[in-house]
Amino acid sequence: MSKNNCAIEGLIADLSDEQLDELLAYVPAYSESSLDNIEARSLRMINAKNEAPKRKLSTKKVTLTFLAAVLLLALSTAVLAAMTDLDLGQIFNSFFRNPAATNVIDVGKTVEANGAEITVLQAFTDGNEVHAILEIRDLYASRLREGMRLMFDMNTLAHAFTPIVYNETNCVALVGINMNRHFMPIEVNDYLSFSIESLMRTEFVLPSQIEFPLWLHAIERDMLSEEEWVSEAASRGSADGGIMGSYGRFLKLGEIYEYLPGVDWVVLTNIGVYGNYLHVQTRRTNAWEPNVGNIRLVDRYGTAMWAKYSAFVGDYKEEVFYIGDIENWDELSLAFGGGTVTTEVIYGPWDFYFPITARAQRISFNRQLQDSLHFSSVDVEISPMLTTIHLSPINNEDIACYREFFRSMIDYVNSFDVPFITLADGSRVELFMRDSMFCSENGGSYFFASLYFDILDLHSITILDVEHHLN
Repeated sequence: MSKNNCAIEGLIADLSDEQLDELLAYVPAYSESSLDNIEARSLRMINAKNEAPKRKLSTKKVTLTFLAAVLLLALSTAVLAAMTDLDLGQIFNSFFRNPAATNVIDVGKTVEANGAEITVLQAFTDGNEVHAILEIRDLYASRLREGMRLMFDMNTLAHAFTPIVYNETNCVALVGINMNRHFMPIEVNDYLSFSIESLMRTEFVLPSQIEFPLWLHAIERDMLSEEEWVSEAASRGSADGGIMGSYGRFLKLGEIYEYLPGVDWVVLTNIGVYGNYLHVQTRRTNAWEPNVGNIRLVDRYGTAMWAKYSAFVGDYKEEVFYIGDIENWDELSLAFGGGTVTTEVIYGPWDFYFPITARAQRISFNRQLQDSLHFSSVDVEISPMLTTIHLSPINNEDIACYREFFRSMIDYVNSFDVPFITLADGSRVELFMRDSMFCSENGGSYFFASLYFDILDLHSITILDVEHHLN
């Protein structure tokens, strides 16, 4: 199930500026770990001053080369096709532009706010997830742009499948969205509600080092207990957030208030050393939302040093880096880890509420695995829009604390071909990795998207190179 990003990096280098603009518009939202990988690679290149480049790339090409690994993780082969089309891509087309697709709901629900009109044209659901096509009209006919994005209400588990595709001729934009209903499945005759907070245009900002005298502030500081820190941060804002790891000691809040050069979305509120650890504490400003970024610690080569512990409650964030008994502080510096900056916003909200009149069928089954090295059984749920595969480990009560064992399980799964579905006529349905999870003694799950297919034609699914026949 592993992929190689060499082909995408080569493709990016050959794209024109117009094609690069289109590709940038389809870069998905990033996870924290994905941004960490991007910033580490970017900062290494920025600081490799003595290394002659093999070829000269534009800023856009450098950005997209570093995003290649993220694209491979976040986008399937079918979704990548959307980067060169002026529609919503093969996956959405297979549901909403496919005469053979059944159970498509014609919604036609329109909501107007702040001079912008959003219509839910159609929807498709298997009960666990919902795809929908939105049409957006600016009644002022001037504020929409290609590549704008939707910001959903925090209680709406949804994301835009692609950025907005805007047609300047008729001043209409289209976007496909996906909503997660796994925690509260939706059935026929239920009502679906969701809210869009704003329409935004965002730009990705490359990682860069920050000119800051780290050595001047890297001194021993007084500390609070973990409980005191959380309580104090919550009293100054909200109690949202938590602690990653259990370090036990954190800096007092707000002992300094210093802006970092080139950064306006957070201020430095404390920094100091405790034992062999450097603590960096920041507080969000009014410029934070909806801008997103990270402050990192890097070595003299631009390589990011990972925080071993962190606390994030309300507007405060504190990251704790292991530095050992370092003597030369010139070898360390702070860096802006890259992120997104919002340049235009149209505020809503647009609140939707409409009935579900059709639902695609789901098929579930369990199989015992006789010859697997690590797994005793597999649980599978298949629908035309999502296939979930859960692998249960052998003797799971004995392996709860063995990270090496989980690593070997992942490597074992990745040594096989990607699962696929076979239909009754012998045709093959490709499954595209959407997400994976190996996080407990109960095993792990893989989530796959696919193009639309008739589930009544389902014949078998091949997992770990073994074909499982279905009735």
